[in-house]
Amino acid sequence: MSDDLVKLREALETVRKCFDDGVDDWQYRALTTFRHYLSAIGMERRLIDPIEAMVLQTADAVLLARKRSEGATGTPKASGEKLALAYAAAAVTTLKDKHRMKLPDALEAVSKASGIDKSTIKNLRDNLSRDAGNKRPSRRRRPNAKPPKQRVPTGMQESVDAVMAELRDLNYSKDEILSAVSGIGKFVG
Repeated sequence: MSDDLVKLREALETVRKCFDDGVDDWQYRALTTFRHYLSAIGMERRLIDPIEAMVLQTADAVLLARKRSEGATGTPKASGEKLALAYAAAAVTTLKDKHRMKLPDALEAVSKASGIDKSTIKNLRDNLSRDAGNKRPSRRRRPNAKPPKQRVPTGMQESVDAVMAELRDLNYSKDEILSAVSGIGKFVG
């Protein structure tokens, strides 16, 4: 069995487990698996983009359902930009941590592949780190003081975490990661 088929089977096993366990994002995972497989077999990006649009719509539906279950009202903005940025940020982190690329090289590679400005990705990663730090208690902050202003859109950390889990669980190569973020800049701004 080819490497692509082995990875497809592994990913589908993960999707099946999520489906069996009643995980709310199993459809999103199935679509992303299909999208990655199409990319791995060399399908043109323009033919993959409709699948990407379905991935984004499915993600929006899952996030909306989660918000509704928490009692939130209103309609959140579409997640196309948020998820494109989440993929870019997660790709940089994965290339740096798992594939041992230097941070500037990982930023440059993801920026070039995705079409997203390098400073946009860097600022997002920096702000995610700052916001994560703001959630920890601080001795310097007054007990009744307002929490620091959130620097990233609501749900961004969850989006990055979901993409990081996907990249971690499916063990993508450096080339597969860069292929996955190829052209996603069209969903930003």
